[in-house]
Amino acid sequence: MPQCDFFMEEADFKDIASFFLSQRCEIVPSMHYSKPEFKKLTCIHEVIDFRHSWECTLFFVIRRDWIKMPLNLIKIEKESEIVYFISQRDGGPSIHIFSPFEFQKSGENLLPHGFIGLHKDYWDYEREILVDIPEQIKAVYKSAIKNARKSSRLIRSRNRKYYVCKNADKRLGQNLLLGAPFDKHKDINTADRTLSSSTINDGKSKNHSSQKGTPENLNR
Repeated sequence: MPQCDFFMEEADFKDIASFFLSQRCEIVPSMHYSKPEFKKLTCIHEVIDFRHSWECTLFFVIRRDWIKMPLNLIKIEKESEIVYFISQRDGGPSIHIFSPFEFQKSGENLLPHGFIGLHKDYWDYEREILVDIPEQIKAVYKSAIKNARKSSRLIRSRNRKYYVCKNADKRLGQNLLLGAPFDKHKDINTADRTLSSSTINDGKSKNHSSQKGTPENLNR
């Protein structure tokens, strides 16, 4: 199943995370852990606190009725210390929320796009095989996408669709601009509600983001 790309500012991320929590899900932040144990967050205040305290941009969404095995923690050495991180496709399965922070460039606030994504299968690291995801996780993923899209504005770049979430959309043309591939297009970066669907089809743009690395693309 493909990912769905969203421009989501902080209030939009909170809405999306809250929806998953309302579906009895737990949210796991992607970060470097000092122990081989990851945090399972069930309160939106905890999610927001971890997001800002640890600058988390990637989160894994899990639920007891669909998870088949624990998410896989990989041990690495960083700056002479042992830390653990979650391998994105190992175990679970899980839904991914990627929500980069806005950043400043040339005196303007730019918002990179993120996504809600779901692999069609997951890696069983014990049997070392790919396993199809269960129907329960597909249903929640589809519901989350539908919920996020209903109040968002659709825009396009070439053959790719993006959705501008409602709170990000309200700020456009005021104190926020969309990042690549729309950062050079003033007609897209407007709060004009008549632009329910917009398209650009000119040259390719490189993604300008302050984030150090992004999660693997799920459109494979």
